[in-house]
Amino acid sequence: MAHAKINGFTLIELSIVLVIIGLIIGGVLVGRDLISAAKVRSQISQIEKYNTAAHTFQLKYNNYLPGDIPDPLATSLGLTPRGTDVGEGDGNGIIQGPWGAGHGDGVNIECGETALFWDDLSAAKLIGGSFTGASATVCPGPTLAPAEYGTYYPQAAIGQGNYVYATSLSNGNNYFGIEPITGFGWGGLPNAAAGLTVAQAFAIDSKIDDGQPMTGRVLDIALGQGLGWAGFPGSGYVPPGDVSGITGSVNSADNCIYKEGPMSEFQYSINFNNGSGMNCDLMIQFQ
Repeated sequence: MAHAKINGFTLIELSIVLVIIGLIIGGVLVGRDLISAAKVRSQISQIEKYNTAAHTFQLKYNNYLPGDIPDPLATSLGLTPRGTDVGEGDGNGIIQGPWGAGHGDGVNIECGETALFWDDLSAAKLIGGSFTGASATVCPGPTLAPAEYGTYYPQAAIGQGNYVYATSLSNGNNYFGIEPITGFGWGGLPNAAAGLTVAQAFAIDSKIDDGQPMTGRVLDIALGQGLGWAGFPGSGYVPPGDVSGITGSVNSADNCIYKEGPMSEFQYSINFNNGSGMNCDLMIQFQ
């Protein structure tokens, strides 16, 4: 009696198929890593470009930073008119937003120097884009539609809904911030979300600073994150994920940073989920 011939793969053929599958998977993973690295490089390059533009503006306009240049000089140069209060173009070298007479604060990024920063740079043709929505004194608040955000701030090179803004912290230093802006309250107070993965934030910090989220030139600090009035009159910023209560070993999908213990320093939460959580925002100090 004749036996039916059974067709199938030999061990060699199966091995070849498995090798091909492995190469495909490896190629996909490598490609993903290359794309992520390219985004990080592009974002760093964008911040460096804006930093250079700010210095060029200073050289061109009597050592004043964009946004901070006062009147009557600003108006005489064809720039947007300034106000008379702190944060409305006062020439003090700190990029602030207005908060009434004598109360400039960096958390107001919808008006004052924080918004005029981009207006001045685009008017001086030192950056691409046209950012003409800013006023020294008037904050549109929630009447500013999301479609108009692009007339106030440049979109971040890294994408993911992020914008780049200019501001200052209570330490007196000026910073570029990277994060999505989800809305504004009255007075120019923004609501914001996290727009960087932990891995992206760590990579940016490591490449241009010390890789530590709460020290050095690059900080994991965000705008008010919906805290509104609670952000004033201090720095106006909180770490993403509200880590104010972290005192022990915490590393979760909701936090950009964590501590190993009460006496240790904050670290980026890259050990959780390979750092893929969209938990972070960054501020990068002017150079």
